[in-house]
Amino acid sequence: MINVLATLDQHYLRHLTVMLSSLLRSSPEETFDVYVAHTQLRAEHFDLLRRFLDPGRLRLIPVRVLPEEILSAPISYRYPLEIYYRIFAAQFLPKELDRILYLDPDLVVINPIRPLYEMDFGENLLIASSNVGWSLQKFNELRLDMEEDAAYINSGVMVMNLERLRAEQSVPEVLDYIEKYRRRLMLPDQDVLSGLYGDRALTVPSLIYNLSDRYLTLYNLRPKNLANPLGLDWVRQNVVVVHYYGKNKPWKENYHGILDVLYHEEAARIPGFASFALPPGPSVPFADPAVVGRALRSLREERGLTQTALAKLAGLGKTQYGAFERGVRNPSLASLFQIASALGLHPSGLVKRIEGALIEAHEKPGVESNKAE
Repeated sequence: MINVLATLDQHYLRHLTVMLSSLLRSSPEETFDVYVAHTQLRAEHFDLLRRFLDPGRLRLIPVRVLPEEILSAPISYRYPLEIYYRIFAAQFLPKELDRILYLDPDLVVINPIRPLYEMDFGENLLIASSNVGWSLQKFNELRLDMEEDAAYINSGVMVMNLERLRAEQSVPEVLDYIEKYRRRLMLPDQDVLSGLYGDRALTVPSLIYNLSDRYLTLYNLRPKNLANPLGLDWVRQNVVVVHYYGKNKPWKENYHGILDVLYHEEAARIPGFASFALPPGPSVPFADPAVVGRALRSLREERGLTQTALAKLAGLGKTQYGAFERGVRNPSLASLFQIASALGLHPSGLVKRIEGALIEAHEKPGVESNKAE
């Protein structure tokens, strides 16, 4: 049995199906327990996944996470709240699990995964690859206050030492780090993991365990590799994980590279996959901080209040409230209640107004879902 963790919202379910199908196909002797950490998925979503995956070899285990503590963490369309769940995996996964393989949904596994899953942690908390060069490594060390030569990891493929993380991870320390460095976080989840645990990460080769077309191209451009560049045949025989991180996605028309064929081949092998469609039903729009901020500003201006006045009425700091309106961060549930009182609204009325603004922004032409890239 191999334990796997995925974290996502409904917009990536199609790609999760392809990833899990590739996992089954590349390790035909294995069985998997796949924990899916989420906030908004419904039973119909998991039923949809089960239609395309072998239930005899892969068990889907929904894990609903309600992270009040991280509601104010930096998020965006490309980086929704769900990306933070992997950081706290040791806190919400079953205590009997001592390790888990985290996999992003935007990847395919093309060779057996067990050798990675069974690697010895030693004293480390994580096993992952690092695909940054020397200059970017040093930039990240300064940006994130990392220990010198601590690894800046790609958090899309990780083996997590749950037993040691439970013993050593301090949730308040993680939240304090997010708050302290929020203006410096560019890739929030892996910035936090690298900043806190990069010196406790065992690194494995990106060429084998976290290959992208960009990494492959740069590798082939090295002077020593120019005469014998690696091609698709070598990738098929030697690589374990092909990861489509960043904006270069194989389901987009403008994909650059040769590795997209592996995603499309896997999707084509799934019986009936052309009929994949998300079930109808309520969809909670992504809480874009910029949209939330505009809604709050509109409500405040309707009442003729300054930011300073509203912050005082709500019992909040002027800087704190100003960050909400600027879209720097989302207010917590407690802050929303305080703001509603200051505006003379019932909390449900404030939430309804914000929800309307989010739906309107979500439905505008040209606006993609939060995981479309």
